[in-house]
Amino acid sequence: MVFAMHGGFAFLEVGTVRKKNQVNALVKILVDFALSTLIYFFIGYSIAYGINFLLPAKELLADKQGYELVHFFFLLTFAAAIPAIISGGIAERAKFYPMLIASALIVAFVYPFFEGIICPFGWVGLIIRSVFPAIDPKEISKFRPPSTYSDLPMHFAPLKAS
Repeated sequence: MVFAMHGGFAFLEVGTVRKKNQVNALVKILVDFALSTLIYFFIGYSIAYGINFLLPAKELLADKQGYELVHFFFLLTFAAAIPAIISGGIAERAKFYPMLIASALIVAFVYPFFEGIICPFGWVGLIIRSVFPAIDPKEISKFRPPSTYSDLPMHFAPLKAS
């Protein structure tokens, strides 16, 4: 499902640029996903989870029944979505190669760092959770009396959908 969102990002970006730049925008989205795949495969996933794919096929496929590769592809779709969203936001405002460099840096270092913090199995997450124990959101809500909860007024209808 998340992988299919990339097609939606491509259509959205192509629909927001001028006609003369539509092919360029589509190529940028496709190259961005391809570059994100390579960068996340070799660098990003290793940073987030400490797992390297440069292992013999027996270890990756036979011993774990390919679970790591399926897990990688699932998480790749999220990692590649970040640069796709940014790309759509700066369509026709950024040059091709600087955008690819920025996408590579985001997918290689920025996203995996925060992914490792959030996911309990990543090495960064283990370090952060050992230094800062997890706080239960239910405990936080106990400090705020119920009378201070407020609902959004109806003129914020689009925000209420989220």
